[in-house]
Order: sequence, then C-alpha cells, then structure tokens
Amino acid sequence: LHLFRRIALMLPGRAERSFIFEMLGSIEVTQLKVALRIWHNRLPVRIEDRLLDPTVLHPVDYAGVTRASSIEEVIVVLGGTPYAAPIASAREHYRRRGSVFPLEAALDKDFCMRLLAAADQLARRDRATARAVIGTEIDIMNIAFFVRLRRYHALPMGEMLEWFIPGGV
Repeated sequence: LHLFRRIALMLPGRAERSFIFEMLGSIEVTQLKVALRIWHNRLPVRIEDRLLDPTVLHPVDYAGVTRASSIEEVIVVLGGTPYAAPIASAREHYRRRGSVFPLEAALDKDFCMRLLAAADQLARRDRATARAVIGTEIDIMNIAFFVRLRRYHALPMGEMLEWFIPGGV
C-alpha cells in the first residue's frame, strides 16, 4: 500500500494521481464491508486484526462501525467520509432485507462511479483503457451480485436490476 501511494505521488499528472488514489479506495471499501459484517452479525472479533491499513484514504472509524448500535449510528460514524451517503441510501433496503448485501452493493456502486469519474479525467488513450478494465470489473461484480441475489435472496430479475452497477463493457 505504501508503495502504491509513493508511485501515485510520483506520477506527473494530477488526473493520473487521482485515478491511482481512487483505485486504492477498493481496499478501503473492502475493509468497510468487513466492519459492516462484524457489526451486523455482532461478531466478537477485533476489526483491527482484519485491516490491511487503518487509513487507506479517508479517516474511517472501523471500530466505531463495529460498535454502532444501529444503522443510523453507522451513518453518523462514517460522517466526513464518502461512505456515509451510500450507506444512508441503502438504509431502508438493509432494514427490509435484514442483510448487509444492500449496504455492500451501495458501497461497490459508489466506488465504481467514483472510479469511472476519475478515469474520465485521464487522457483519451488512458481513459479508454481504464474504462475497459473498469467495465470488465463491473461486469464481474454484476455477475457476482446476480448469483448472490438468486441464491441467497431469491429475488426476481426485475428487482435484481436495481442492484446492478452501470458502466460495464
């Protein structure tokens, strides 16, 4: 992680640096999803033992997330990070389903949208390559969502579509 940060800082253009830093956000999103699973399942584990890096890009209070007493408190704990808004947007789905899937899907969708926006700032050739790679990753995520939604949530296709991330290949 330290090496990626150093490489990003050495890049000549602002757009390139921003894109690399945005890519690092996938680690932060993954760590937050782990914290949300610990919180939701009330697992007696220390989140600190499961973090690659406590501060990847933003000051996420992972321990605060695991200790939260409600989804509203999770949102408050995430205030000041880009993650409060997607969690807030998925709050009602979380309540209805009783599953962290809507929260995780909202985080993934938000991350992909931010990454695509950062890719759009790159030079034309780099932008095309970045969008193709990101689009493939989005397609893989959408397939994984489809499998999870069919297998574990038994949703009809119409309801599944709302969880798919736009921007695939």
